Amino acid sequence: MRILPRLLPAALCVMTLSVGATEVELPDRMEIEDALPQGSSLTGRDIWERFFENRMHAAVQYMRVISRDPGGGEQLLEFWVRWKDFRDEDKQPVQGVIAKGLIKFKQPDDLRGIGFLMIVNEGRSPDQFVYTPSTRRVRRVKLRDVGIMGTDYTLEDVSGRDIEEAEYHRLPDDEIDGRPVYVVQATLKPFVNASYRTAKAWIEQEHYVPLRAVYMDENGTPVREAVADYDSIREFNGVWIPTRSELTNLKEKTSTTILVDDLEANPEIGEQLFSTFRLGLQR
Repeated sequence: MRILPRLLPAALCVMTLSVGATEVELPDRMEIEDALPQGSSLTGRDIWERFFENRMHAAVQYMRVISRDPGGGEQLLEFWVRWKDFRDEDKQPVQGVIAKGLIKFKQPDDLRGIGFLMIVNEGRSPDQFVYTPSTRRVRRVKLRDVGIMGTDYTLEDVSGRDIEEAEYHRLPDDEIDGRPVYVVQATLKPFVNASYRTAKAWIEQEHYVPLRAVYMDENGTPVREAVADYDSIREFNGVWIPTRSELTNLKEKTSTTILVDDLEANPEIGEQLFSTFRLGLQR
């Protein structure tokens, strides 16, 4: 688990103030936070830290995706995702690797067996590979802004991002459907190569699950929007996630509904399961 940064200087807990002959002891951090409204002392970084803490270190998800084109036509895809965070207990990349993700398609028939592998590296672009059964070959690709198989779902969405890649600013709290939410804007640092520059997230205050997120480009123009169904939020091995959400490409006027049918939270996954060799296998 991450250790949250201190919200107040440590010296505040022990510092005293002399007023004439009377020595006044200042309240400690816990007393201050208890006297404030819930969450009022949290910074944007703190809230994002808690969102990250509500994430799995490894997972296998079985998913359905309904992809819609600008004309309203739909396509149903089924696939599973294997993902693992490869950082150590101090959140340091192991041999330069932050995380790995592997996707294998089950439906429709013309996509069955196609696989993607993404390796998120420290300090450089991710390594990406694709396997196609028709050629029985693995190719290195670069799919920074490309949706997976025509969806609005990218390999970046599978692998996630390191918290150190952005700066976080807390905005005034808000409500979504009457539920209180924290609002945080994350701005990626200049060295980060991504399809967006800033992200504004509305994070519900009970489980720290984002109910809405808007992604903006370098000009501040919204390019994608994600909305989660609050009633679909479920707990998996201590982690809370929405099992139904929708991602919209605001420029292309396309959308993708993501349904999580089953999830194995924090299973033991060996490094060998994230190899180009595995792309040619069913499991």
